[in-house]
Amino acid sequence: MKHLILIDGSSVLYRAYHVFPSLTNSKGEPIGAIFGFINVLKSLIKKYNSTHIGIVFDISKKTFRNKIFVNYKCNRSPMPSNLVIQIEPLYDIISAMGLRVITVTDVEADDVIGTLVVKYTKLDFSILISSNDKDMAQLVRSNVNLISNTKSILGPYEIEQKYGVLPELIVDLIAIMGDRSDNIPGIPRIGQKTAINLIKTLGNIKSIYSNLNKISSLSFRGAKNTAIKLEQYRDLAFLSYNLAKIKTDVVIHLDYEDLAIKDINIVALKKAFNRYEFRSFLNYLI
Repeated sequence: MKHLILIDGSSVLYRAYHVFPSLTNSKGEPIGAIFGFINVLKSLIKKYNSTHIGIVFDISKKTFRNKIFVNYKCNRSPMPSNLVIQIEPLYDIISAMGLRVITVTDVEADDVIGTLVVKYTKLDFSILISSNDKDMAQLVRSNVNLISNTKSILGPYEIEQKYGVLPELIVDLIAIMGDRSDNIPGIPRIGQKTAINLIKTLGNIKSIYSNLNKISSLSFRGAKNTAIKLEQYRDLAFLSYNLAKIKTDVVIHLDYEDLAIKDINIVALKKAFNRYEFRSFLNYLI
């Protein structure tokens, strides 16, 4: 079985930035996000010994989701200026490491990864997704696992243990309870515990709405009021579902071999590592 690692570059980038927010070189240039990101890359390559890797970044401030819900992710602060200036140098370093940077306009990195997952699982690939975004859990299957913080591997069982539902029902869970980090509304005053009860008892959101008459007789506390809320906020629930659902039909002109790790550019990497004073990374060139 062929093996592929897909990295949610934007997720890893922000995590790296927050781990090393004030790291600079002797010239005062911010380097924390670059340093942390390269550390993650090195760890993934060493641990999983993959020959094919795709690193996907968000590049559009607004996507198709903002067209269907103008407040989508409106609670997010603008990217800090000392992170913005690290992005292009990071892209250059990634490319010099022989790795592929992937960007597609009008969609999120999740959608690009979701499209690649669907494409390559049809071809009997084993795929690892590196991301700290829980939305990615919806893509997990028997041959598609999620790498959490480069350490834990989450398969279908681990996803169910962590979130209370199977991977294919993560979208339904978010549709009901919402997602504050992405400003996905969900149904007001219905939390995770109630959402899990509904899904475990009645199934996905379409099945839940087909069985509203059964909810008031369920055994959990507040079942009657829950049925009323579901009916009242039906449109909001399905809007939230569409916001949380990862798109899997993005037009991407990439073949498997386009994601093969190429030879490193020693001259370019040495220049970058010296400039940003990544002395420990110079060993990567040996």
